[in-house]
Amino acid sequence: MFTATQARNIANEKYNHEYYKNYRWYTSQIMRGITRAAKRGYTSFSYSLADARKMHMTVLRQIAGELNQYGYMTNVMVSASEDGKHKYGTLDVTWDVQG
Repeated sequence: MFTATQARNIANEKYNHEYYKNYRWYTSQIMRGITRAAKRGYTSFSYSLADARKMHMTVLRQIAGELNQYGYMTNVMVSASEDGKHKYGTLDVTWDVQG
């Protein structure tokens, strides 16, 4: 029983480490993109993932929820290629600079 519990804890720790690594990376990229778009006078930004695995989409949804709390409007979508073999994810962020 102890070995099974220990194995589960190790697996959870590994998953959380990977999740946090992706979270930091995507947050950095998204905020950099929003800043760049705002400096150029745009009121929207779109971030795409080439591979929409479950963990990556969960991270995008968490970031979208956090951006919503700060007044951004977000939309997270999963799309498939025409042949249906590949899925990709997109986070659309919009904001209104006038209030």
